[in-house]
Amino acid sequence: MAAVEPRSEVAVAPALSIHGLTVRFGGLTAVSNVSLTVENGGQLGIIGPNGAGKSTLFHAITGRVRPAAGRLMVDERDVTRWPMYRRAASGIVQTFQNIQLFGSLSVLENVVVGGHLRAAYPAVLGFFGPPRVRRIECQLAGEARALLGRLELTNMEGRRVSELPYAVQKRVEVARALMTRPRVLLLDEPATGMNDYEKGFFVEIVREMQRELRFALVVIEHDVAFLAQLVERMVAMSFGQIIAQGRPESVMAEPAVVESYTG
Repeated sequence: MAAVEPRSEVAVAPALSIHGLTVRFGGLTAVSNVSLTVENGGQLGIIGPNGAGKSTLFHAITGRVRPAAGRLMVDERDVTRWPMYRRAASGIVQTFQNIQLFGSLSVLENVVVGGHLRAAYPAVLGFFGPPRVRRIECQLAGEARALLGRLELTNMEGRRVSELPYAVQKRVEVARALMTRPRVLLLDEPATGMNDYEKGFFVEIVREMQRELRFALVVIEHDVAFLAQLVERMVAMSFGQIIAQGRPESVMAEPAVVESYTG
């Protein structure tokens, strides 16, 4: 009998790969030569004091700011020069520390908006478009309701977002982001305003959705204990540079990290 050759494992490209990224504003270097990768289904936390460059790094990933140097890859595609809308369509989705929802719309309507990113037609056609478009709208509404159920928001689907507490609005924003079926999900300070129960539930549902959708997760968070429950790997930034990376417990114990917080 002929020997069976061992199967070679096929290398899978990282969902997000950043190489030597630098962002400058005039004479100020906000992000300096940052390189990192996040695998499909991987989690990365970013910590650091105010002014460390964390939010600027997110803005460079989404295309809000243009880097002075470096490359940004999503699934082996170089998106460094892509505009924001094209990056969003490729699956780079962000939630914000200052929530950006449509306050006059209902919870359900806000979440359905996330589905329009992959529906390939303007949102207004959902109301005035041909029957085919209205059928897609019904399908998106069904998906949104299922997602709201998993996030314990079913009883609020008809409420105007502006009427809801801050922590609930945070969950709505995450639901809208998940509705896009992201490839790379960027969460900016998701724990703000949450109590301990809400934080635990948030960790559970995000990890569950990540197992299903296999997106890469990148999180900026000041609540380091919360972040350590959510991510497997962490980087610390200070003055625009990465000063430590590894498992959360080892990063938090690094003398350079402790010094960056205590001064």
